[in-house]
Amino acid sequence: MQSTAWLALIPFLAICLGVGGLGAIVTEKGVRTWYPTLRKPPGTLPQWVFGPVWTTLYVLMAVSAWLVWRDYRWGARAALFIFLAQLALNVAWSGIFFRARRPGFALFEILISGWRYSSPSSSSIPSMQSRRACCFRICCG
Repeated sequence: MQSTAWLALIPFLAICLGVGGLGAIVTEKGVRTWYPTLRKPPGTLPQWVFGPVWTTLYVLMAVSAWLVWRDYRWGARAALFIFLAQLALNVAWSGIFFRARRPGFALFEILISGWRYSSPSSSSIPSMQSRRACCFRICCG
């Protein structure tokens, strides 16, 4: 692999981690004031877990999207566009759930976005035979 190919990973990381940071800004007040007051089922993870887990997920999504772009370039344009739409929906969910405090509407958003955007992103990749494409499908929907 060319050493310059790694440079293309930087924008993918910047976009994904930027979206994660935006989501953190959107959720900050709700996480501190509203979320602790909700009744949660047993086994709910402690709040401190979410930051490291989401950061890891966003890094994995960036690497997966970069691998697909690296292998398919503009042939993966549709899949990468849908991937960006999914990132936007992630931030929207955070705003709906934590800022607007509308869990029911947030659930509806997950169901609609999962139905609308999950299948097309992976099926938009020219050949799902590639391990990289499969990784993209797992990480990014």
